Amino acid sequence: MQDSIVTGSPNIGVLANNPTTTPSQVTISRSLVSSNHYGVYVDGNNGDCCNAIADISDSSISSNDVGIHVAGDGSTGTGTAHLKHNMFAAYGVGVEIVSAGVAVADDNYLFSDTTLLDLDFKTGA
Repeated sequence: MQDSIVTGSPNIGVLANNPTTTPSQVTISRSLVSSNHYGVYVDGNNGDCCNAIADISDSSISSNDVGIHVAGDGSTGTGTAHLKHNMFAAYGVGVEIVSAGVAVADDNYLFSDTTLLDLDFKTGA
């Protein structure tokens, strides 16, 4: 998905998950994900296999309750978000990592109210 707008969902704007025995990968570039409950939801919680991956670059993730949610099951399924050159304007949570989720960030910015934070981290299981 590139040069797109995803906005106004009461639940999930963009979903990457592994509902069957096939991995899922979502690529988002130069896009706006705004005003959703979850902007991007990366869920690797299916215990049968596989990973769910979201590669997000040069995009704006703003005004969501949770900008990006990343989760895994800790054994066979991992949720992974690769974040590069994005801007996060947080209403609630900019990036939420739970369970065995993994997020790798490079050269991102997080605005929370009027505070600008440089977001560069790696975390996970």
